[in-house]
Amino acid sequence: MKELFLQYFPGIAEMANIHPLLVHFPIALLTGFIVSELLSVVSGSKDLRIAGKWMLYFGTLGALAAAAVGLLGAEGVFHEGEVHEQMSRHRDYGLNVVALSLFLCAWRLTEGRDLLGLSRIIQNALGVLILVNLMLGADLGGGMVYKYGVAVQAVPREEMSEMGSHEHGGGIGSEIMEWVHGFVEEERVIRKHSH
Repeated sequence: MKELFLQYFPGIAEMANIHPLLVHFPIALLTGFIVSELLSVVSGSKDLRIAGKWMLYFGTLGALAAAAVGLLGAEGVFHEGEVHEQMSRHRDYGLNVVALSLFLCAWRLTEGRDLLGLSRIIQNALGVLILVNLMLGADLGGGMVYKYGVAVQAVPREEMSEMGSHEHGGGIGSEIMEWVHGFVEEERVIRKHSH
């Protein structure tokens, strides 16, 4: 069974841990929770409140799972110096998300009804605080991977050149990429000359 799974998901076999897979669930679900809640305030939709409630519950379960595997996997990846500081802050933002989400779940479950008035304002403020912690933690996580290569086993450039090159020709995709590359280069030139 394991061989069959790895045949269809070989990328998972190469991962240091599954934290990057799991972390997307709380990001999506908890963001959906606060968006649904805020839209329900504006529209008065009970359906949006119900959807938001379930996104909160499932997002909290996802946050617990992502935090657990992240904490367990942190010791198995290189993270010295500046990266250690970033990983500590990433961990703290993630634990903030878990704590705030658990608090909101417990509050909503013990209340047994939709929160109204001041309680709803406090709940939505906590939801926004969860969203801020998610964004800050995700930014640090992305920086650790893309800037420092934490938990990444990169292919040496020599091996990549041996694999051969290819071109992505034509089509709207290449036009968009040319525009993006031109825009980024223009920004670099502007920043370089503005010092």
